Amino acid sequence: MIAENNSQPIGVAIYSEINYVDRSLSISGSIYSQFRRDVNKVKDAFAAGLDFAFEILNMFRVEAEVLESNVPAQQLEIGYLGFVVEGIRRKAVYKSGKYYNSVMLGILRDEWEQC
Repeated sequence: MIAENNSQPIGVAIYSEINYVDRSLSISGSIYSQFRRDVNKVKDAFAAGLDFAFEILNMFRVEAEVLESNVPAQQLEIGYLGFVVEGIRRKAVYKSGKYYNSVMLGILRDEWEQC
């Protein structure tokens, strides 16, 4: 799905591991580099992607994974969107010749409704 702000594409949202029985999915995304510094656009785009998962796809649980070193993404997902840290996968992601820890995040429907 293309993330937009005022009909302008600013990134992509990816829904994977969709399980309609358990009503859960994994969400990830990326904002085009020229828009990453515009915090409000980024917040709006990610909030809209999460809203789509709960309102349109009728999910009960949404999970995400973010690199331990990606503090801005953690601040967005935990601080703004209401995700909860569920665990750390040690040295789980290989990128540019190095292994990184990843932070496993999750949010349940009732937590999203309270945000």
